[in-house]
Amino acid sequence: MKKCTSCNSVISVSEALFCPYCGFELRNQERLCGKCGYTLQPDYKFCPICGTSACFDKEVQPEVTKKPIIDGEEGISTHRFRECGSDGMYYDYVTKRSDKFSYCINDKKPNDLRVIKIYRVMPDTVYFITADVMTKNVVNHENKESPIGACISSGAFNCSSSLLGTSDWQTVGVLGRSDDMGALEVSLNLGYNFNTCTGEAWFENINVTPAADYTSGKNTWRFLAVVVTDTGIDTIDRDTARHVKLSHQMSPAERAAIKKSLSCFKTDLSKDAGGLFDVDVDLVEMSAKCTEYTKTNVGYTITAPSAREYLRKNGIDISGYDHVIMIACLPSLPAKYYGLGGSCIDGKIGYSFVLHTNADKYIEYLNGRWDGMWAPAIYVHEFLHSIEATSRALGLEVPKVDGERFGYSDRNEWREWYRDFIRKELKVGGKQLGVDPRIWKLRPSVFYIAKK
Repeated sequence: MKKCTSCNSVISVSEALFCPYCGFELRNQERLCGKCGYTLQPDYKFCPICGTSACFDKEVQPEVTKKPIIDGEEGISTHRFRECGSDGMYYDYVTKRSDKFSYCINDKKPNDLRVIKIYRVMPDTVYFITADVMTKNVVNHENKESPIGACISSGAFNCSSSLLGTSDWQTVGVLGRSDDMGALEVSLNLGYNFNTCTGEAWFENINVTPAADYTSGKNTWRFLAVVVTDTGIDTIDRDTARHVKLSHQMSPAERAAIKKSLSCFKTDLSKDAGGLFDVDVDLVEMSAKCTEYTKTNVGYTITAPSAREYLRKNGIDISGYDHVIMIACLPSLPAKYYGLGGSCIDGKIGYSFVLHTNADKYIEYLNGRWDGMWAPAIYVHEFLHSIEATSRALGLEVPKVDGERFGYSDRNEWREWYRDFIRKELKVGGKQLGVDPRIWKLRPSVFYIAKK
């Protein structure tokens, strides 16, 4: 059996000199194993994968529909979190969208399976990687809070949005950075980093494009500030077994103070960015009661998945934004933080949660009645945690968001430190540290791909 390299058709007549489908002359064409589809070398008499005879003129061979993915072939490698003998990674010539074949990954037992391909591109360059993905019965068996199913990734802890369950073809995307030698890793995954899955996933139409091709024009970071005016909790604490029941509706004074601080955030951050980017803030006051609090190691919080579901149920579209700030006030709520950041709410759209637990004090604070305080500091600080996370995912050097380590004072709540961090003007040992300027061009809204 032969395969035409012009139209990729499988030809069962071994004596054929021309392709019956496109007319291409069949000289030195690939020979395929009729059982498993493995590409046979000219001198092979048997398939090294399944042992089937290579004498196609003496045997009636079935049509090849699948071909195993072999480590080392065509620059491809495979990864298994555990060897359990129930998985498969292969080229699928039947289930595909528009390419000649798709990459198929399946497993009947929980696992983290990956097909990894290295692309040779420009060195030290950020790329936007996209792929079409389809799934069947994909289930995550590890992470119930933020489950990851079928996805693509580039590097450690840097994956696209994922698909679970059974879904038709959808496009997903992720940013990746090539190394100094111009190698860019692209991984097709069923499961990912402590997320083991069962099911089946297909990948095709993989494209790698320089991110700079998407980032021309004005560079304005768009923030959505969601002020939850009515919030509460009614639960039994899992650690203390105590009944936690709290509720609070924001007063007009509270809402006005928050609005004023967000206006300062927009003006001050645009100024401190020094021309690297501008800031735009849309404020939405939500009257729908929010009770989606989760107990974490720092106390009760509204996590990114809970916030996303709350906004979805209440008709808020976040696809055009780069960062979402959710602000709530719940006096006496057990919590050891003022703000939390560094996570993503959808795709790579950043997420921060700001919690006020004393209404009177935060009204004074946000209105600037305390000397040496800078009301937007909490919004800037948590936003920069997301920038820090994005930088590390792309392998870009960035210091931790911690001004004291660099000898800065807390005057105006570290505003000078934030400014130098943003501009990459932290001077340490003759070097300038901070956020790589390329990061400011990589706004999540530019590379957002909405799920169907």
